[in-house]
Amino acid sequence: EAMEELIVGTVKKTARKHVMQAYRDRFDVVAAKLGDDASVLGAAAWVRQSVSKQ
Repeated sequence: EAMEELIVGTVKKTARKHVMQAYRDRFDVVAAKLGDDASVLGAAAWVRQSVSKQ
């Protein structure tokens, strides 16, 4: 979360630079609400889904 502004700003700038003109004003880049826990929660969800398929 400490570098949130830098990362989000950089991604926004890069996305707007590379996206087709027709779509430039149709999206926004925002920080995930999960913050630093996003990777752990994502991994847990993946494990749960993988185990339930077996």
